[in-house]
Amino acid sequence: MSGNNTKQKTDAHQEKQEFLKVFDQLRDELVHDDLLGDGQPEQTKEWMKRMIDYNVPHGKLNRGMAVLDAFKASVGEGEMSEEQIHKARILGWCIEFLQAYFLVADDIMDHSITRRGQPCWYKQPDIGLIAINDGIILESCIYRILKKHFSTSEVYVDLLDLFHEVTHQTAHGQLLDTTTAPIGSVDLSRYTEERYMRIVTYKTAFYTFYLPIACGLRLQGTSDPKAYAIAEDICKTMGQYFQIQDDYLDCFGDPETIGKIGTDIEDNKCSWLVVQALKRATDEQKSVIEKNYGKSDAASVSAIKSLYNDLELEKLFKEYETSSYNDMIAKIEGQDVLPKDVFMPLLNRLSSVHAFRGQHVRSRSIVNQRQTFQRKNIHGSTVRAAVDVNEDAGQKVSTTSPSDKTIYDMSKTVLGIILGGGAGSRLYPLTKKRAKPAVPLGANYRLIDIPVSNCINSGVNKIYCLTQFNSASLNRHLSQAYNASVGGYTNRGFVEVLAASQTTSSKKWFQGTADAVRQYLWLFDEACRDGVEDFLILSGDHLYRMDYSQFVLAHRQAGADITVAALPCREKEAEAFGLMKIDDTGKIVEFAEKPKGDALKAMQVDTTVLGLSKDQAIEKPYIASMGIYVCKASALQDLLGKHFTEEHDFGSDIIPGAKDMGMHVQAYLYDGYWEDIGTVKAFYDANLALTDTPNPAFSFYDKDAPIYTMSRFLPPSKVINATVEKSIIGDGCTVDSGSKVLHSVVGLRSKIGKDCIIEDSLLMGADYYEQSGECEVFSDCMPIGVGRGTHIKGAIVDKNARIGRFCRIVNVDNVQEAMREEEGYVIRDGVIVITKDATIEDGTVI
Repeated sequence: MSGNNTKQKTDAHQEKQEFLKVFDQLRDELVHDDLLGDGQPEQTKEWMKRMIDYNVPHGKLNRGMAVLDAFKASVGEGEMSEEQIHKARILGWCIEFLQAYFLVADDIMDHSITRRGQPCWYKQPDIGLIAINDGIILESCIYRILKKHFSTSEVYVDLLDLFHEVTHQTAHGQLLDTTTAPIGSVDLSRYTEERYMRIVTYKTAFYTFYLPIACGLRLQGTSDPKAYAIAEDICKTMGQYFQIQDDYLDCFGDPETIGKIGTDIEDNKCSWLVVQALKRATDEQKSVIEKNYGKSDAASVSAIKSLYNDLELEKLFKEYETSSYNDMIAKIEGQDVLPKDVFMPLLNRLSSVHAFRGQHVRSRSIVNQRQTFQRKNIHGSTVRAAVDVNEDAGQKVSTTSPSDKTIYDMSKTVLGIILGGGAGSRLYPLTKKRAKPAVPLGANYRLIDIPVSNCINSGVNKIYCLTQFNSASLNRHLSQAYNASVGGYTNRGFVEVLAASQTTSSKKWFQGTADAVRQYLWLFDEACRDGVEDFLILSGDHLYRMDYSQFVLAHRQAGADITVAALPCREKEAEAFGLMKIDDTGKIVEFAEKPKGDALKAMQVDTTVLGLSKDQAIEKPYIASMGIYVCKASALQDLLGKHFTEEHDFGSDIIPGAKDMGMHVQAYLYDGYWEDIGTVKAFYDANLALTDTPNPAFSFYDKDAPIYTMSRFLPPSKVINATVEKSIIGDGCTVDSGSKVLHSVVGLRSKIGKDCIIEDSLLMGADYYEQSGECEVFSDCMPIGVGRGTHIKGAIVDKNARIGRFCRIVNVDNVQEAMREEEGYVIRDGVIVITKDATIEDGTVI
């Protein structure tokens, strides 16, 4: 059997590779479509290619590949030509283009964040609502493909009708669903079984099950209307069966097993469970549904689940499951118009996609009848997600409470608060003209992009950044980078700067991290009235990638008032941090700020309690506070508003004080890369570490958790007969002939002249381009960038710097500290920093 399974997997893999080859052909045909004429701009072609590549050839591709399965089954033992196989694959891609069109539209309607492990297309910073037109283009691609490859075929008109009809049916299903359960409105009188079945049939069954089979039959030449009627009837049953299972699992499935945490109750979904509950409920029970359904608070969700249990809906589902499965198999085996194998490959494909991770969905009696079906439920397989097909569904990041797995939607219940820090004196002069979170990072980014991206990737879309120094550039960056694509009409999201200001109640600037939050508690209280339950407090000068949804989940499961992110560390590292001691449940029992000697030894803990292995725990017996916290909103309001009205710092005042007054303060282990880049040396080292190959400690290249930033629409960088080794080059740069860039990071719009050497350095680039010849108009003007023959080593060059020809910026005398701002540079910890907008004259030696 194992050899058989291996061969089947190999064959399936080979078929998928052949299927993908056809995509490349079709994509290129569409990008260079003759219908659009010879004058089509290259920019349009590049957009088409990028848009199609991003949206179409992903997911499991089961619908598309099922066309060839159906065609083979309908042909039977007859010979199939390579041309026929190729045509079947082309039709399969038409279905995948239709799927992509549905998903692009559905993501916009549902305000989804990610799709298939990457940000939704409309969430791309330069896309937004242009995605609506891109969806229309994706649908139109179907008919361009059909015309090119089938216009001379006898089945051309039949195929056109088929795709038009299924598209219309699916859109009708979406309309039924949105009008049955409109966002923000609960009308349970509409939740009837007849209407539910119609929604499921039209939204899912036609294009997921019927369309691939009908395409295979049309290609084979089947014209008997009875054959299509039988196929449609069986496919409707399949669609209903799979969707009802999804609805059941959304409520009763184990999130760790099925791969998602359901949200049907909170999202007011017209699901099979609520329809059955309404059919069976007494008047008193119906009042419970009316009071609680469609609400996201834990008590309401728990009340609905309790009612489902009282009505024995699990038992009802198992009865339905058995009878429906038997009915489906009976229909397949009871007809003699179509071969049985027309249906089974698609059923098997989708069954394997939805197989539980080690757990069967059906009751044991069905498993004993047939071992064919196993299902796995992925994010988003609810009735509202019209065209959400389970393996392709958008991600809704949620967390679960400790007692009853009640669902919390991160976008509704968590508020992100990023602390921008003070004047940034440790990063001076990089913070002379900008807030610390606005300091450029890694060629294309800014420090603030790290916590904001972590929030977005974790489902947190309400984010404030608190700062009181030089907030203009930070505000501009955040508004241009994020606010057009965070949240939506019914799921309001934002990324906003809150600058320190004097009010009638307070004439003081921020006195510390806790005081900054205290001064804006009145605003955060408004968020709590809208459903926020926890504050996620972050720092704006850390480099790391973290899934905050797991952090919040651990906080809620522990029932904590405050949870502190904890970094395991060795003894030599521990002296530099505020350390914590925990009990055997992970509860924090003691704090110590940068202890030494015996006091340091006394802070050792058993870090296996938090999840480290024994070997790791021996190597790293200390846990340091990362300055990242989840705080129960009510607890923090109580602490800052009543108990600690004059204390100003979270790490040294508020959190130790909360522990001392008996609040539950918990530790949460974070064992990934994390760097506090609050000093010039740490900032310099962290940037150069990005160039490490092949596996840097931190990388911006992660498709599942990308780091976002502002779209600048800059041209590709140009390297003209120059040497670049172990370096990162940002967008829009020019490296002229004869130059060498070695182990360096070169930022946006940098211009490096001829015969330069840039080594072990960070060039931040420029905010703008100077036009050709612009500088020559003025006799004393020096162009932005690095002049010819200049050697820079071990330095940071801030933005818009003008460095002359044949300079040597190499710290000749190994100076560790120097303040020479009037000369355009500062030395901190041995690192030369050329200040923003500085001019360094020709021949200067530093």
